[in-house]
Amino acid sequence: MAKSEKKQIPAFSILLIGIIGLASFLLFARPAKEGNHTASYTELQTDTLSRITAAYPGDIGVAVIINGADTVTVNNKSIYPMMSVFKVHQALAVCNDFDHKGLSLDSVMTITRDRLNPNTWSPLLKEHPEAVIKLAVRDLLRYTLTQSDNNASNLMFKRLAGVAQTDSFIAN
Repeated sequence: MAKSEKKQIPAFSILLIGIIGLASFLLFARPAKEGNHTASYTELQTDTLSRITAAYPGDIGVAVIINGADTVTVNNKSIYPMMSVFKVHQALAVCNDFDHKGLSLDSVMTITRDRLNPNTWSPLLKEHPEAVIKLAVRDLLRYTLTQSDNNASNLMFKRLAGVAQTDSFIAN
């Protein structure tokens, strides 16, 4: 992994954890008084999230839905590419499916190397030179989530939770 990639992962993780923690905190925050005006929860959340996102480079958008009704958005006018964010959705759908079926993430999948794409980002291919690769589903999830491995993600879409299933899970 390149040095710049190593720096981005912790920074993104810290930002994500910070935003989730802040959103949880703000659920219980009391409105602040500003002169004769009492700031609403929504205003307080929007202001705080705006300050946090402004401290980081790039375009960052945040949406918080509270009790299915109160919505706070920051930088909501931009159109953001999904990039590899869908891999988080995929992992959630796979874990949900395994949980409902009573399956273990230690279940092993057999993968033939010649069925994998050698022309995409794939640490899995670099770390497993064998013709037949046997990996636990938890390892495929790890490759997908922590290394953004495209072959691991494609395998899970083909064999575990397809695109439609993942989309339906996230929509619900």
